[in-house]
Amino acid sequence: MKKDSVLYGKKALFSGDSISCGSSDSAIGRAWAWRIAREYGLVAHNASRSGWSISTIRTGRMIDQLYNAPMDDYDYVILHGGVNDAWGDTKVYAPVGVMTDSFDRKDFDVTTYAGALEELFHYTYTQFPKAKVGYIINFATPLATGIGHVADMEEYYAVGMDICRKWGVPYLDLYHNETVNETVMEVTKQPFRYMADAVHPNAAGYERLYPIIGDWMETLTENQKPQNLLDTRSFVTVCRCDDPAAWQPTCGTQLSVCQTPDGQAALQLYGAEQTQHHVSGWQWIGAQAVCDLKTPVDLSDCKVIRFNFYLSREFAGKAGQLRLDLCSDDSACYRVYFGVDFYFAGWHEITFNLKDARNVHGNVDLQNIRRLEFTWHNHNCCMDDLTVAIGKIEGQK
Repeated sequence: MKKDSVLYGKKALFSGDSISCGSSDSAIGRAWAWRIAREYGLVAHNASRSGWSISTIRTGRMIDQLYNAPMDDYDYVILHGGVNDAWGDTKVYAPVGVMTDSFDRKDFDVTTYAGALEELFHYTYTQFPKAKVGYIINFATPLATGIGHVADMEEYYAVGMDICRKWGVPYLDLYHNETVNETVMEVTKQPFRYMADAVHPNAAGYERLYPIIGDWMETLTENQKPQNLLDTRSFVTVCRCDDPAAWQPTCGTQLSVCQTPDGQAALQLYGAEQTQHHVSGWQWIGAQAVCDLKTPVDLSDCKVIRFNFYLSREFAGKAGQLRLDLCSDDSACYRVYFGVDFYFAGWHEITFNLKDARNVHGNVDLQNIRRLEFTWHNHNCCMDDLTVAIGKIEGQK
């Protein structure tokens, strides 16, 4: 262990995708964060999640990782991402987008890699004002052909580096580092020795890669942050979750307003008194609530929807799922699923793209949303001490 390292004893938050969470490592969650902690004496929390993106192309976003991470006085926040934006989903990938001349969060198009990266830097600076912030530009993956633009990410990372310079965020450029690509990771040599496949390192690959990242982290100094950070976004309320009279429960749910420990009121969707249902051999524990809006809501001008939910304790079961439906009639809804795993106790926020055609069911009219359906379920058998509550649901203008 390097006790003389400037990282020794410091706290770091890591955020990213399957590469930075180590999905093909000897154990998920290790990757470079765990190894840097081991060798440099760093106290690391790795919030990275497999499949998550910077933009809204995936339902899991890196900005939500930061929001949902345990609050601490981090000395470093190390960001990594972009591969899943270029990878996309079902042959649809996030556009590269353009860098703006603004520092106002409302001006960033989060459906693009560029706009979402600017939003990510904005949020990181405001949420972790004392931390040294850095961004890792991934190594090249030229053999990942047929997966969106992952085999050639030059256009993404060119604008990404421009955005880093604009925001004063130091970056580690692995993509253009021939030594890293050809000698350290051997990304073009088959059979692979340090890669599990054309995209993900194996344990041996992480062992070769982490010292490069650790040594770079030692060089990070205080960021030259923009002085004029703004957030003038406006939101329209979809439905008040703290008004139980507006909701109709199904699945045997007993809805009530619960007071969370931080003093906020929220609609309790799931708790110890909920019914357990046996379906196809699974023990299905779930709840659903429907809100028929007294006045239809026009969401046609909204870019994204954001909502927050509350967990009474840490939830580490991968079978948990939230579903949100915004409906204009019984057969026309905008539907989004969110996997819930490894969330900490307390409030969590999720944002998602409202203009993704893959989530449209029927001829939904976003100008005339009349009903909101919120569903929670999981397949775990021992969740009696877990309470799930929902808070604000809003559309960003």
